[in-house]
Amino acid sequence: MKIKPEHFNQIVEALRPLADKIPAHREAVRESGKFQDLEKRVRWDWAHAAGLTPFFCREIYDYANDDHIDTALRAAVKVLAS
Repeated sequence: MKIKPEHFNQIVEALRPLADKIPAHREAVRESGKFQDLEKRVRWDWAHAAGLTPFFCREIYDYANDDHIDTALRAAVKVLAS
């Protein structure tokens, strides 16, 4: 993963308070049909809801891109699901 470990930890901690809301949001998005990739859509919605967009712009886009952030978000979901 290209995201720095300290930044990954910040992502996980920002997402942690919302972890219990993910299943309901996933189902709402699924029912809406407004997605191409359900899991990716949920990950990015979750990041936005956690207020991570300014953090991404300020800290991460200097050295990584959306694909790298998505990899970190996917890993964060796994950490929080366990």
